[in-house]
Amino acid sequence: MRKTRACLVLLLALAAGRAFCGGSGELSPTREGAAVIPPADNPFTGIWQAGDSTFSFKENGTFTTVSTHCCGLRFLDEYTYFIHDGTLLTYGAMMGGTPSIRKYRFAAGGEGAILVVTEGGTEWLYTRLPELPEEHSRLEEEYRLYVPPGEITNPFTGRWNVQASGVRSFDFRANGTVYTRNASGRGSEACYLVREDGIAFIDVSGKGFPGVTEYVFEIRGENVLMYEKGAETPWGVLGR
Repeated sequence: MRKTRACLVLLLALAAGRAFCGGSGELSPTREGAAVIPPADNPFTGIWQAGDSTFSFKENGTFTTVSTHCCGLRFLDEYTYFIHDGTLLTYGAMMGGTPSIRKYRFAAGGEGAILVVTEGGTEWLYTRLPELPEEHSRLEEEYRLYVPPGEITNPFTGRWNVQASGVRSFDFRANGTVYTRNASGRGSEACYLVREDGIAFIDVSGKGFPGVTEYVFEIRGENVLMYEKGAETPWGVLGR
């Protein structure tokens, strides 16, 4: 089982789970992924509470959250996040697994507060906390015992030739943007997020929620196989 226009983004692929970095020769697995320098006006950086959940948003584009799972147990999860024009995208999976995108709208909810609205219309008021709660701090320390932070690397940075219908090449930049050249030679710009074995392409050219296309990837030697989510056969093969 397979387990240039600047974007206003915060992204970093993960510290949790599996990701990959590559250079010359055979690609080798690491735990890190793609990163960009976050914008100075990131409203989420810091500690927040919404309902019984607490959140710690970091400048490197990741956040941890402590929430109640099944049977009333409290767990910590880590996600990657992306901001664009009043939209918050989170990328990850609760308790591991294949990551997926969740979309939210947000707006200032008063001093020290942000109103976050899900796609389904559910509203959550994030209230800023002065410090990380003891429970959250303890669970982060336990989490780092088996997922220690490491050096940031980018598994996709650079130019890749693509064997896929309609796509000729990808040029992934370290700032979190990607230039795609189609089969006819025309190009388009997007942003991207990488986490564990997933990659998400984010189109911010239109209005409303950014368009998102998600894939699962697998490294085989010097090539990367990309699968549409749920598919058993590759959508495309990337090679240098």
